[in-house]
Parts: sequence; structure tokens; C-alpha cells
Amino acid sequence: GMPVLLGLSMWKARSKIHRADEDTLKLFDFVIGDYTHNCWYWELVELGRKLILSGLIGLLGRGSVAQTVVACFVAFFFFAAQVHAQPFMDRMLNAVKAFSEFVIFGVLLVCTVQQVHVAEFAEEIVTIDDYGRMQTALCLMLVPVTLFFMSQHVRELRGDEVSAKKMSALNNNETANPLGLDVESDEEQQG
Repeated sequence: GMPVLLGLSMWKARSKIHRADEDTLKLFDFVIGDYTHNCWYWELVELGRKLILSGLIGLLGRGSVAQTVVACFVAFFFFAAQVHAQPFMDRMLNAVKAFSEFVIFGVLLVCTVQQVHVAEFAEEIVTIDDYGRMQTALCLMLVPVTLFFMSQHVRELRGDEVSAKKMSALNNNETANPLGLDVESDEEQQG
């Protein structure tokens, strides 16, 4: 119910969101703060994805191959939608989200293969344990990629902080010498 109520209230205010009304943007900042103005609704898409993959998919024959096949298609759909829309303002967030959506798709694909794997095919080159290792590797791939993008973001924040300090120093220097004259300090004159 909460996503529906949130969606209705955002839908009513969509014209103000498009006009970048300051009060409306502040009201919905917790939902639309990270997204571009064209993708103001993307958090609702995310809530829908989570609802489908964690709840509704459970209504399809629990533990069946059909359930994981449908989940695999749903995950791929949201991966493709993410790559197409690029909803985040930050380029790195778009990359991390696309990668994580792909990993979810990959994990579900491996789950599908595991469910289809039958004991009669024990002579296969890839065993059920190997599929489990692939699934673990897919999940572990998220760690270095996420750490890489987090370090990039920290570097950008540090760069912004250094730039702000330089601007502050420049402004303080201009305040001390408003005309911009090249005036030597007392120490330089005495030295």
C-alpha cells in the first residue's frame, strides 16, 4: 500500500516536480533526491522490482523451474530498463546499479540451471557444486566493483573539499587585498 500512496502523491505533484518547485522537491527529496528530473518516478520502479522479486514471484509454484525462469526474465527486464534509463544523476551510481542488476540476473540464471540439473546427468562436466561456486563468484563480484566506485566517489568528494578550501583562501586573500595589488608583506620588505 505504501508504494501506491507514495506514487499517487507524487503523480499529483508531477507538474511541480517537472517545474523544479523548491517546496515540492524538498517534500519528496527522500525519494527523488538521487534521480534525474526525467526519472523522478524511479524509486517507484525500484519498489515494484523488489515487490515482484521478493513477494509476487513466490506465488508461482514455490521452488519450481518456472518460478526461477520468470524471476530471471523479470531481473533481466529491470537490468535493461536501468541501463536504458540511467536514472541517477551520478554516473557512478548508474554503473553500480546496472552491475548489481546484472549480478541478480546472473544469480537467478545459475539458480535456473541448478534446478534443471537432474541427478541422471551426474556425468556432466559442470556439477551442481560448480554452479554453486559460480553463484558465489557472481555475488562476490559486487564487492570490488562497489569498493572501486566508492573510492572514486570519495576522491571526488575530497577534490570538491580541496576546491572549496582553495576558493575560501582565494576569497580571504581578495578580502585582505580588494584591489588585487601586488603588495609585499612586512616580512618580505624587511628581508
